[in-house]
Amino acid sequence: MEYETFVSGHIHLSSDSGVTWTEVTNAMVEGGDADKKWEAITSSSDGAKLAATITHGNIWISSDSGATWIEITVGDGLNSWDDITSSNDGTKLAATTELANIWTSSDSGATWTEITVGDGSNNWDGITSSSDGTKLAAVVTLGNIWRSSDSGATWTEVIPDDGLSNWDGITSSSDGTKLVAIKWLGNIFTSSDSGTTWTEVNKLNSTEYGSKYWNGITSSADGMTLAAISANIGTSVPSAVWISSDGGAAAGSTGNTASSATISGLLGIVCTLLTLMLC
Repeated sequence: MEYETFVSGHIHLSSDSGVTWTEVTNAMVEGGDADKKWEAITSSSDGAKLAATITHGNIWISSDSGATWIEITVGDGLNSWDDITSSNDGTKLAATTELANIWTSSDSGATWTEITVGDGSNNWDGITSSSDGTKLAAVVTLGNIWRSSDSGATWTEVIPDDGLSNWDGITSSSDGTKLVAIKWLGNIFTSSDSGTTWTEVNKLNSTEYGSKYWNGITSSADGMTLAAISANIGTSVPSAVWISSDGGAAAGSTGNTASSATISGLLGIVCTLLTLMLC
């Protein structure tokens, strides 16, 4: 099942790989107001358990594939949520906030624990999880990459380059060993050791397609098939979906070519769709 979020609006559900969509109505949401500033959404592998974040608010969860939703108050209820990720069974969740900490749950979002990472003021911009929820990795805007091997209880900072990168997203293989992170106006970085060390992929196809406005990335279960989206911000380079079939290896590999599909808007929905279809 696929899901779509909007900056302001309703969640949409699909049970046919995105061919048709159904809007989540007010009657399906606790409190009767489905019109919210949704920020991110995640799903269990079977599509039954969902969790979604909103800007300056709480986390919403569903255990029936989105048919009904309940609000879970987390902290003071005014967190500026950014991203959320789930284990395959939907029990372990981890969510990031802007200029604050990471929150984790081990009961499908019913209760949450705040985890102080670093000085507690990181501007998080993406988080990913292994299928069992044990290995996590998160990126910081104008910062570094952080990784955890104990479901988010403790974190280790990794500095892939200058320590001030504008990271914009991260994805993981199901076992958590293969990671790929993207920069906004930068290159793609890959790791094959759960984020301990990183390799910069300098060019994807030619010098024209090296440094880009990367906007989202997702991975297949084995980490070999990747899909990334790039935005068109005042350049001649088209907004496009990029596909790699070799785990994001060096330039010249057959997988590193731009697709013919051009997209506009480039919202988080593209990443959500690609994640569920590839995995």
